[in-house]
Amino acid sequence: MRSIVTALLGLLVAVGTAAAVPLVGEMQVLDPSGRVVLPPTPVAGVLDEAAGTMTVDPVMFFGLLITPHPFELLGEGSHTRTDPATGTPLTTTVGPGQLGAFMVLDWGANTFSSFLVWDVVTHPGGRAFTPADSDGDGIPGQAFTTGPFPGFTLIYTMQEGTPPPAAMLSLTVAGGIRQECAEAGGNTVTATASVELVGGAELSEVQWTVDGTSAGTGTTITPFLSLGSHTIEATAIPVVGGSDTQHLIVTVVDTQPPVVDAAFVDHRTGEVVAEAARGKVEVRYAATDACDPNPTVEAVVVPVFAVVDGQVLKVKGEHLQVRLPTSALDLTVTATDAAGNSAGGEAVLHLLRSPED
Repeated sequence: MRSIVTALLGLLVAVGTAAAVPLVGEMQVLDPSGRVVLPPTPVAGVLDEAAGTMTVDPVMFFGLLITPHPFELLGEGSHTRTDPATGTPLTTTVGPGQLGAFMVLDWGANTFSSFLVWDVVTHPGGRAFTPADSDGDGIPGQAFTTGPFPGFTLIYTMQEGTPPPAAMLSLTVAGGIRQECAEAGGNTVTATASVELVGGAELSEVQWTVDGTSAGTGTTITPFLSLGSHTIEATAIPVVGGSDTQHLIVTVVDTQPPVVDAAFVDHRTGEVVAEAARGKVEVRYAATDACDPNPTVEAVVVPVFAVVDGQVLKVKGEHLQVRLPTSALDLTVTATDAAGNSAGGEAVLHLLRSPED
């Protein structure tokens, strides 16, 4: 352990010994072919040589924050570390005039890791840290072999310096970007802006638009979104410095069918009945839908009876009547909402012989 610490301290002396140096730069993500997936995104950080760590800002990627743990700085030589999520051993080599780091990153519920090796160049403004191709695949950085993005590479290009005042913004929508319609014609959603201020910036306001129309200010809005896709955009504006704009596309869908109730009720008492011998019986049904206040309803009563081969049915065409030896009535109700979701309900009324018959 003492030899490892000595080697690391020797490297830090070689490239500079100042502790807690502010860093500015950018982060980007490359796919396995080297194509840019996430364009260079400004980040700030701190290089703490005394602690042997580098910390950098989180960055939004595919709707979730990539949140780095403090990087472990690595000196010249070969290094092996264990991926914390899978237990897989990972290796890299840091050459002369280079600085390495073991990166552990969180993205949503995922934790994964890799290395990053920089070529260190000293210039009048301080030191610059440029990603080297440490795994020899022709792409700067070292590709992930574990986690949700195998073959992808995440790199930080950094230099010493104080970050200018700026606001960094991330957006979330309660319940996610796919929302079930819960009100007539749509849904009210809650969108929240999380603002990180760097370089001593102070927040002036957060401005919102929904589908290009002003939707208010503040860190939270609750717009009503109709069925379909909508663009929610927020801009964090500092008093002095750079602003940041982010957007999410939220889709409201209707996947739930109406709720259908069907019954026969006694005309006098209004009570639900399943049997009747004589008197008047009413057909009752109701269809409710959270998204469509007026779903289309079709209801049919069909007599239930058994027949035998050769049985004769008496038809009166002029009265649109057929005499049937019915033993029950079957009520079926079908309701369809505006999105095309359908549901059915059913009730059966058994016919009893009246004592007078």
